[in-house]
Amino acid sequence: MKILQILSSALAANSVSTKLSNAIVEKLKAANTGSSVIIKDLGAIQPPHLNMNILGALSTPVDARTPEQKLATAFSRESIAEIIDADVIVVGLAFYNFSLPSVLKAWIDHISLARVTFRYDEHGQQIGLLQNKPVYVAIASGGIYRTEPMEAMDFAKNYFALAMKTIGLADTRFFIADGMGVHGYKDTSLQNAIESIDLCYVKKL
Repeated sequence: MKILQILSSALAANSVSTKLSNAIVEKLKAANTGSSVIIKDLGAIQPPHLNMNILGALSTPVDARTPEQKLATAFSRESIAEIIDADVIVVGLAFYNFSLPSVLKAWIDHISLARVTFRYDEHGQQIGLLQNKPVYVAIASGGIYRTEPMEAMDFAKNYFALAMKTIGLADTRFFIADGMGVHGYKDTSLQNAIESIDLCYVKKL
C-alpha cells in the first residue's frame, strides 16, 4: 500500500493533528505489510498561494508552457501526481479559526483543476476525474464542535469533504481530537480519537 500523508499544522511534530494522523498511518501500516509512506508537510513547505502568474501558467496548454510556467506549475503537477500514485491519503487537518490552515487551502487550490482533476457537465456541476480512494482526515481543534451551537461554526470538515469529492475522492472519513483548549477534556481527547480509528473501515488495497 502506498500512503500519502499530508500535514498542515504550523506546530510540526508537536501538533495534535500530526500525532493523530501518525496514528492512522501506523494502523494502516500494521494492517498492510510492506506499506510505504510519502509525507508532504505543508507547514514546512509553505506552498505558493494562487496568483496571476500561476493561474496563467495553469491555463496554458502543457506543451505550450514556457520554462517559467513549468516552474510555476511544478507544485500543482507534483501534488496531483502524488494523489494519483497513492492508494490511500491521510490528512492532518489543524483547525484554525473555524476552518482550514491557509497552506491546506493552497494545496486544495493546486489540485482542483478543471479538465485535469474535475470537469463541468452540461448543468455546470463538477464531476471528479480522479479514481476514488480512501481519505482519512485527522482533525484537532481547541474547541468542541460536535454539537450545536458550536457545530455550525465548523467550516472545515464539510468543506474538505466537498473539495475531495469534487475531484473524485468521495470516500472520506474523519477522526477528531477536539477540546484541546478545554481543561480536563483535553487530557483524554487525543487517546480517545486514536482508539476511534476503526480498522474495520481500512480496506486492504
